[in-house]
Amino acid sequence: MKGTPKEPLIDGKSIFFYPAIVLSAGWTILNILKMIAYIDQLKSESPTCTMSNPNRLAILIPTVLAVAIVKKPLETIGYDTFMKLIPVK
Repeated sequence: MKGTPKEPLIDGKSIFFYPAIVLSAGWTILNILKMIAYIDQLKSESPTCTMSNPNRLAILIPTVLAVAIVKKPLETIGYDTFMKLIPVK
């Protein structure tokens, strides 16, 4: 249409948002690569540190049960407390 102004490609709010996305994605990729290099170094220097734990199930099952038992009541208490603190209109 003639006479209608075009909207800018990047508005004032997103001018900082998109560079932040690029920076955080680059930072994440860099740290993933550093972690992979660290794991490779650890495997070569001390292979016994990266062996699997023979008591894995004895550790995993009680941990999962504890999280399952504790998580829902804590979420409910936190949600109820938060809703009580919000002012009523």
